Amino acid sequence: MHFQAESIVLYEEANGRYYRKKWQDIYNVGAIKRIHYNTTYVKNYLIIDIDNDNIFKYKENNLPEPNFILKNKFKQGGHLFYVLEKPIFSNNQKELDKWRILQKEYTRIAGGDPLNKGYVGKFFNNTEDFDYIKGYDYYHNVDFLLNKIQFKTANNQAYNRKINYYEPKKQEKTKKKTTKKNFNEYGLIGEGKRNDYIFEKTRKYAYIKILKIDEKQFIESVKIYAESLNENLLIPLFNGEVKATTKSIIKYCINNKKKIKKYNNSDDKNRGIMSLENSKKTIKQKQKLGAEYTAKIKKEKTILKLKKAVLNMQEKGLKINISSLSKYSKISRPTILKNRASIDL
Repeated sequence: MHFQAESIVLYEEANGRYYRKKWQDIYNVGAIKRIHYNTTYVKNYLIIDIDNDNIFKYKENNLPEPNFILKNKFKQGGHLFYVLEKPIFSNNQKELDKWRILQKEYTRIAGGDPLNKGYVGKFFNNTEDFDYIKGYDYYHNVDFLLNKIQFKTANNQAYNRKINYYEPKKQEKTKKKTTKKNFNEYGLIGEGKRNDYIFEKTRKYAYIKILKIDEKQFIESVKIYAESLNENLLIPLFNGEVKATTKSIIKYCINNKKKIKKYNNSDDKNRGIMSLENSKKTIKQKQKLGAEYTAKIKKEKTILKLKKAVLNMQEKGLKINISSLSKYSKISRPTILKNRASIDL
């Protein structure tokens, strides 16, 4: 059995391999501390980052034995490594969802760092900083690992629904709504809520940032914010969907910076979200401003929903026209015709 990393991040060459420079020991350039074991395109390992002195907590909670452990020599903690039976590629969404569930739940049960995403691990050849502890001799099957934690939390209804999220299941029409519920306690946003969640959070963030930093920093900041929201979802959206949402918000904010600034001034905001309690404007003026603002937001959301529908239809290879788009997006034909120019249809 081998434990060689499948991919190394390209940054600095050392001994015929490339490593991240920032992970090198500044006192000993030859001591590489971390490398990429998993990448965006392929997953071969579960990597659990333990930052406390109870690195063997997985035994107390009856988790399967890792294949090997790299324990810190000079401080507490270390990394647990489970080597998967088969590589999981990015185009296999079902298996990728299983990997994400395993990475998150094994980290929780073993008392690991919840911020660890499972891509980077301690370098197995670095004997100066880490002790190598040999464990289980055979590859781990993904479904076997899943069954272990599903059995452990059999009484947790919300958790079991999350475990079965990737499995096709026949339900009555009245029960389909359950998939749209928010299980924020478990990091799960329902399938029908993920786009709205990222759009609303990113939009509000962007409206504040556009007035505080320059355009280049603003674009980068909004992209990072949206990507971080998506990464923290149990089952993230495709990168293309997040990019489309981010691009739309950035474009609107840059083109309407003056309007956003105007709405952020107390005299020109409407009631509620626009805080016009102390404004000198009449009620009719406030209501007019509020109606204009609401109409703009509604139009933005409609256009964004249509763009996402077009993107999804293209990915599925569906024929795109007014009728099919109306049926797929559940938006009326007149509305689509009115916004046709904005969605390049």
